[in-house]
Amino acid sequence: MTSPPQPPPEILVVIERTARVVAQLGLEHEKLILEANRCIENAPYKPPGSKTVLEVERSGFLKSCDHPYHQVYRKKRDAYFAQCQDGVIHFLRPKFDDDDDLKPPPNRDDPPPPPHPPPDDITPIDLGLVKVTALFVARYGQQFWHALIDMPMCPHFSFLKSSDKTFSYYNGLVGLYHRVLRPFPPDADEAPLGEFFRYVQLEKLHQKVTDLHALAYGLDCMDDRDASPLAMPPSFSLMTMPHHPNQDEDDIQPQCEPDPIPPYMFPERISLEELVIIKLTAFFVSRYGQCFLRALMMREVSNPHFDFLFFRWDQRPQFPSMEPAEIRSHVFNVLVYAYSKILMPSKRANDPGFCSVVVLAVFSSRLLRLEKPKLGEGVKTRAIIDLHAFVAGVDYLAHMHEPQYSGIMSPPQRLSVMIKNLQSPLQTPHPGILVLLPLGRKLSDYPQCSRSMCSHLEYTFPQSIGPDELGVIKLTALFVTRYGMSFMEALMKIAPTEFEFLKLTHSRRALFFAFIDVYSSVLKPFTKGGDHLAMALEFFFYCLQLNKLKKGVAVMELSAFLSGVDHFAWMDVNGYSAIVAAPECRSVMMNRLTQIDTGGGLDQPPTLRTPFSFPSNYYRFSSPHDIAIIKLTAVFVARYGVRICRELKKKLDARTVLKFMEPSDELFHFYEVAVHAYSNILEGSDDADTETVIERYFHCVQWEEQKEEGSMTFDDDLYGFVEAVDCFAQLEDGYFFQMMGNIHLHLVRPCDCLYEQTSSSEPKRRKVDESSSVIEDSSTIKVWVPTVYGRKVIKIAVGSLSEKVSSLKEKIANEIQMPAKDLKLRGKEGVLKGDKSLAQNDVETGEILTLTWRISRWY
Repeated sequence: MTSPPQPPPEILVVIERTARVVAQLGLEHEKLILEANRCIENAPYKPPGSKTVLEVERSGFLKSCDHPYHQVYRKKRDAYFAQCQDGVIHFLRPKFDDDDDLKPPPNRDDPPPPPHPPPDDITPIDLGLVKVTALFVARYGQQFWHALIDMPMCPHFSFLKSSDKTFSYYNGLVGLYHRVLRPFPPDADEAPLGEFFRYVQLEKLHQKVTDLHALAYGLDCMDDRDASPLAMPPSFSLMTMPHHPNQDEDDIQPQCEPDPIPPYMFPERISLEELVIIKLTAFFVSRYGQCFLRALMMREVSNPHFDFLFFRWDQRPQFPSMEPAEIRSHVFNVLVYAYSKILMPSKRANDPGFCSVVVLAVFSSRLLRLEKPKLGEGVKTRAIIDLHAFVAGVDYLAHMHEPQYSGIMSPPQRLSVMIKNLQSPLQTPHPGILVLLPLGRKLSDYPQCSRSMCSHLEYTFPQSIGPDELGVIKLTALFVTRYGMSFMEALMKIAPTEFEFLKLTHSRRALFFAFIDVYSSVLKPFTKGGDHLAMALEFFFYCLQLNKLKKGVAVMELSAFLSGVDHFAWMDVNGYSAIVAAPECRSVMMNRLTQIDTGGGLDQPPTLRTPFSFPSNYYRFSSPHDIAIIKLTAVFVARYGVRICRELKKKLDARTVLKFMEPSDELFHFYEVAVHAYSNILEGSDDADTETVIERYFHCVQWEEQKEEGSMTFDDDLYGFVEAVDCFAQLEDGYFFQMMGNIHLHLVRPCDCLYEQTSSSEPKRRKVDESSSVIEDSSTIKVWVPTVYGRKVIKIAVGSLSEKVSSLKEKIANEIQMPAKDLKLRGKEGVLKGDKSLAQNDVETGEILTLTWRISRWY
């Protein structure tokens, strides 16, 4: 009697799993499986690439005794029945000769193993198999590893033994892929071992070696933990792969597509070139996030290859009425969602310099050959193959597990099949990939609702409130929106009597929180603390000018500071414009001051201070007006997205006012830094109408075009509009402050500006001899301390520089009525250590120390 045929590994995995489950749950479970399979087979529509349909096809051995693998299943099922003891199945022993030689893969929480190069004599087949195995082990963890070693092994898997010369290389790859791939949920009802063997196809390894290398090709260069640039993999199409003449004839057939197309699906065919650009972009966006996407969009505003980036996400898409680029935008968003479930976000995703320079260079290098004009067909084909190889691994894993992706598109072609199809001289031009998008309901079917976002403010807003009181409440709400309740608690601790409306019983407390509700739709919350919160608190008092608030000029300066954020709230927050008057620009306020002074007999007419957004540094290729336009544009781009840049350039195509938006312009870097800094401050507003946004932008620009010559200086209207957002950016982003900051903010940035070294080549100062460190002229030392009315210098009596810093802090605490533990002292050399003397902290005679609040210790 002949033995039954042995199933391939991917079917054997299904047989093993089914036999174990039936042995545990009983023979009745076979009937349940068959009934579920019949329901799936009789379904009117089966999504292309559905894993469920694939599992049904593989479990045909249950249907009939005549199935070639039925006897194999019965034999394994009966063996498992015999192994059952108290309902527990004893799993098979590993199919290796020496169990002690097997070392489990490293855990994600452990330090990663050091990378090792592959052995010099490793074959392309073995190298590809090692990479694919390491990829699956990194993605699916030790559960997959244990299932793998339970299977009958072929000699190619000897690298799993710790004594094998390839083991160190394999183990290092697992550590690398841990940093790139997300872990698969351990409790998910998935069987990745079957997918592993289906992809590897052990019986066709010589024919499928290209597919093995493609799966890990793009992931190999994604390790960016070091400061060095990302690794640049060689061109995949130029890599030497063994050629096997016995390629299956069915490999060069086009992909299977459903026929007929269901009436509730919208078909769209996308060319291989378009689709791979979308996939590559989704790959990098999933890894490097919005920082990379924003940098890419800012550089590719005029590139037609990236039209799909400049459409907002539509939750109710009407595909028949969409233009092709908008449909591709929807596909792009689906891919970003699917890829983000596979790829780990990079730890450097929020580093604008790294994303806009290093990562963008790697991305552009991938597309370079594809975007060159007048390419030969052979060069273009190789470029398309390279790009598909780069995304192959993530694309395969995403399609395997994400139904939103697998539901609209057939499984991605194996690279070996694609190469055969594209390079065959008899093959007709590739028809593209068919995408099936689900049709939603008509827009008229959705209920129209327009709910005011300011119902709380409308209920609490008093008609008789004075401008000074309203300004204080709005400014406080603005800072609390940005810096959270910790800011409010610190404010109540430092100035308990100046802000009565913060108390629980005060009638204005509800109004204060109503403004927080409004501003939270404009500003993002700040997530850091420590020095940033202390600087924000000082800057708040500096802006508030409590000792001058009853004067008209101080109230106007407060309103001018809030005008930009109020403008966004007034235009974007539903209901706000019906409650609060429209914000005024600084020029209107200045004209009112001039009219008030007419006939007043003042020696000097009152004026508003220069906005803090006015830069202190100039460059030979820029002017104050250039920087003002850059900052205004950056604020609008941060608020409404880079997609508005296309419309801006269309409107101003014949003018040079926006030339800084071209990547080749020398001011482009300033614009890019400002957009990134402001994007960390402002909430995005994707639902705003683009035409309306453009009109509002030009209205702001016309402030400068329509003003009378000499009526204003320093482009005050533009700088006033961006002042609040710009000041937050200066406080929180040191690089932005250095490039386009205002030197007056050194009052609240002592650690960054006040005590900078004059020269890095300056010789190191000698330590002071404590025995002779008596302070000259008087026994006092000057300390620059913050107060609710701004900073002031106080004098503290000390004996000599040998006095401990902790003793000096106690004296300062008694002077300003605040616990010493809540204070931090700084000198020219940085923060002073409390357990050392002034001399040991390199404090010199005549030096003025700076005191800051240590807010991080208040909670």
